[in-house]
Amino acid sequence: MRSARGRWLLAALFVASLPLVNPYLRGDGNGYYAYVRSIVIDHDLDFENEFRHGDPLFREVYFDEQGVLHPWMRSATGHVVNQWAVGPSMLWLPFFLCAHLAVEASNLLGASLPADGFSAPYRWCCAAGTAFYGWLAIVLAFSSAARATGSRAALVAALGIWFASSLPVYMYFLPFHVHALSAFAVAVFVWYWLRAQPFGLDWRRWIRWGLMAGLMTAVYYLNAIVAAIALVELGSAGRAAGPRRGKSVVTAAAAFAAGWFVAMAPHFAVKWILHGSPLTTGYEDEFFWTTPRI
Repeated sequence: MRSARGRWLLAALFVASLPLVNPYLRGDGNGYYAYVRSIVIDHDLDFENEFRHGDPLFREVYFDEQGVLHPWMRSATGHVVNQWAVGPSMLWLPFFLCAHLAVEASNLLGASLPADGFSAPYRWCCAAGTAFYGWLAIVLAFSSAARATGSRAALVAALGIWFASSLPVYMYFLPFHVHALSAFAVAVFVWYWLRAQPFGLDWRRWIRWGLMAGLMTAVYYLNAIVAAIALVELGSAGRAAGPRRGKSVVTAAAAFAAGWFVAMAPHFAVKWILHGSPLTTGYEDEFFWTTPRI
């Protein structure tokens, strides 16, 4: 009962907080948003026109003072480089399509709204979608914590994370950045794991978990490290399964990998088209493993 009251309170606070949403597309958000806009509106993966809509600091990265694309911003396949992950656009897609249908329907009734993917209905719908995903992350975190601490302490912690961390910045003020969506994807992955305890070696459960891991990685590359939980769980479930566990462990691991690959397939396909390899993200940064710097 207390958990239900806590969820109702979180829902009421979410509705009350929606006026805080600011659909400002800037910075990294231009790269994340470009996928859904280009595929749905232009039916291509040429981001030059999307990036020209970016804020001045973003445009400076891609274009010179005359507005010409820097030559190093084209990949080996001739596409404009886009280093950002595809997953956020996958999550925005339902909201973007709802906005597109609403714009088209309004125009049939006499409105004159630009059906260009950048007008206010598109940005408002996708920004509200980000806030919704951020709220779901809080609800799932609350449910997960309540299993261990009780509803009251979990609710206090959930409210603290919601309003005393950086999360509200990315839910409301910078909704086209990745972090609220990342919080949602990780929350789903962890919530499912805790909810399903004891997890066991049922391959159907592992393929579902793999799908969640793939989504989590497609949204934000660094989230892949959270999937290490699966290795720990696989070892724990294997030990609990007894002496004839070998085949079941292999099957569970293969199912997890298959689910992960299926969820990552759109990301791999897009990166293959853009950069000539499904494993090339477009980032030029490197890790220096033998020095103190990152």
